[in-house]
Amino acid sequence: MNKFSIYFYLLYLVSTFSLILTFQNCSDVQFTKTGKDGDNIVDENGIRDFNKDQKFAIVFEDVAQGDFDYNDLVVKFSVREFYDSLLNLKKIEMLFYPRPFEAGFTNGLRFVADGIVNDLGSGPESNLLTRQTKSLFSGPGNIVVETVQGTSHCYSAGIFDKSDDVVIFASQQDSSYTIASNISEDRCVYKMTVNIHDPSLNPLSERKGFDITQYRFIMHITNNNRMVELADVNDGFIANHRPMAFFVPTDFAYPRGGAQIFPYYPYFDSYAQLMADGKKGTVDDNIIHWYNYPDASRLNELVDLL
Repeated sequence: MNKFSIYFYLLYLVSTFSLILTFQNCSDVQFTKTGKDGDNIVDENGIRDFNKDQKFAIVFEDVAQGDFDYNDLVVKFSVREFYDSLLNLKKIEMLFYPRPFEAGFTNGLRFVADGIVNDLGSGPESNLLTRQTKSLFSGPGNIVVETVQGTSHCYSAGIFDKSDDVVIFASQQDSSYTIASNISEDRCVYKMTVNIHDPSLNPLSERKGFDITQYRFIMHITNNNRMVELADVNDGFIANHRPMAFFVPTDFAYPRGGAQIFPYYPYFDSYAQLMADGKKGTVDDNIIHWYNYPDASRLNELVDLL
């Protein structure tokens, strides 16, 4: 057994015991911020893969008083972390899969690594973006974006500094198909590589499981230069007691155009109310993990069928 295996077997035992204690004594609502069990494991090659079985998802509404079908922009993604021989983080690789959408606006996806948004847009939400959030990593670094699947219409490429607003793609109209087309394959796939220049500042011991609050994704609505980000990261983006955008730690199946999410996921509305109200206390697992409890009789009506 090599040093990676021994170290992380012990870490797994400790984290598992801690998880049991957390749920036995929880006083705060544990909102969806992390990935699946076992994500703390680094393999023999120094890689921590958060998506061996399925992708994560981020979903957006582009209008605050929207129809709550959460399909104006849907992106599945995967994350892998690379560690050096001293178990310091040296690189993060992410793949992005824009999925079928139903929206009249042109919506792009941006990423902020240092937790500070430079372009606040010109919409009513711009004041919400001034909030500083967690940095993805400590110290200097750069981010490289490239297209790994698709033709010229998918084009997205660039090298960004850690302090830049990173453009992953500018338009879902170009990078994915409409829901109405009934085309399920990926039209474009993008890769983002985060190069960390001083791995010693990012030891694994300070990086627990996947934490969405360190991944600041922003939808840019180019038609009116508005920005929307995940309510998991910035709770200002909640309208009518419901998030305008959120993270799902599974390969999420979502409604078609104009079909609200609530009938398909009966516990979602209760979860959304908890997010909006900031309530504390022990909550039913069905509410916290609402995405695991769809209405089985309606699965065939969803996009990216479960």
